[in-house]
Amino acid sequence: MRLRWNELVRALEHRGDGQFAVDPGSGVVRFFDVHDLESDDPLELLDMERFLMVTAVPGGTIAEWIEMFAEDVGRPDLEEVALEKRPLRRLKERLAAEPEILERWKAVYRDHLRAEAEAWVESVGLEPENPPPWR
Repeated sequence: MRLRWNELVRALEHRGDGQFAVDPGSGVVRFFDVHDLESDDPLELLDMERFLMVTAVPGGTIAEWIEMFAEDVGRPDLEEVALEKRPLRRLKERLAAEPEILERWKAVYRDHLRAEAEAWVESVGLEPENPPPWR
């Protein structure tokens, strides 16, 4: 099975209705919208059962990443962003006038998501034949 690693990373950061899942046979990452998840059609539900649901990275984990980043860059003012509603958006807004620090955050965030993707694959017992493209 060839896993679509970058799609898995995007699934881990999904916020909103619906849910992503991975087909362990093909490595395809699929989005199930709210209607799929609430279906009464037994064939559709059977189709969903073969997938491994991907849960987005919890907000608390993202808040921890923001706090660590704030400490790393020596910006305690950014730590309060971690406690706000929609911390990722607030952080981007706060750093909009500081493109170098914003780009540094994006790299840190991407690295954390990639590590989460690898941990998720291991936790569900998948053994893709292809390594992550960032390795």
